[in-house]
Amino acid sequence: MRKPARLALAFERLLSRAEEPGLRRDDSVLAFILTVSDWQSATLDISVLRRADIPVADDMLVCLEALRWIKGDLCDVVGDGRRRVHALRERANIDPSGKPGLNPQWACP
Repeated sequence: MRKPARLALAFERLLSRAEEPGLRRDDSVLAFILTVSDWQSATLDISVLRRADIPVADDMLVCLEALRWIKGDLCDVVGDGRRRVHALRERANIDPSGKPGLNPQWACP
């Protein structure tokens, strides 16, 4: 499988997982997506790779590898990626500066 296709599938799976209803505050997938989609204002505890299920961690590693080589934004590799990440950011109640809002259920640590 070509690397761009592999990246698109991995990021799509992560987005779909984060969009599932009922995620908890400590969801590592949501934190990962918010970090890689706006790495200038967000941080991520790298230990999420150890805590995540193996398939999820593998998808995260594919995305991290792509960040080294991709020309453009990771959100652009999937259809409607920017809108979906923005919706996740709003759902998490994170303002554009990356600071958590007032919704404790969705605020990233």
